[in-house]
Amino acid sequence: ALAGHLDSATVWAGECHLRAFDEPLEREHDPTTDLDLWL
Repeated sequence: ALAGHLDSATVWAGECHLRAFDEPLEREHDPTTDLDLWL
């Protein structure tokens, strides 16, 4: 799974949406946020 961050939670119900991409996803480092973001 590719997602964000979660430190802690209490879940009563949840959903999941899956999507297929035609091309592979790649990340590139963003110096402003210091994160590796999707291109």
